[in-house]
Amino acid sequence: MKTKIRAAILIIATLAVTGLTGCTALDMRILKNQQLFGKCSPADQIAIRQGDIAIGFTPDMVKVALGEPDQISHLTDKGGPYDLWHYPLVPETTTLSGGYYATFKLGSYYMDYGGRIRFSPGYWSQESYPDQTIYNQQRSHVIFRNGHVTNFY
Repeated sequence: MKTKIRAAILIIATLAVTGLTGCTALDMRILKNQQLFGKCSPADQIAIRQGDIAIGFTPDMVKVALGEPDQISHLTDKGGPYDLWHYPLVPETTTLSGGYYATFKLGSYYMDYGGRIRFSPGYWSQESYPDQTIYNQQRSHVIFRNGHVTNFY
């Protein structure tokens, strides 16, 4: 009986640990900021869950959606002071599957130097190429004026 209870406790503990480690960084940020997240509109909650932001978000909402910025610049332009949040380079990868390409050339007739008609046979070649990964570095910037997102790119 004791072994069955111990086995059950071990299984429950394993499931609990695996469930917690299965959370993404975004999920953890939402869990840590439940009160803020609960005050957001349903549309804003959907955006945050997708790791997106929108015009009008507060700095705290952006931190939940995107995490801490890599750098914050305090700047001024014609519109007045603003904060520019820089997020780190995020490699976006695209993998092109390898495969084969084939070349086929039809035979052709030609006249040799002796005036005879000759036939040059066609050929078929097939070559393979490996998978290729293309890296595209993307950096995100968020602009805040008066405590709200006014632009992002």
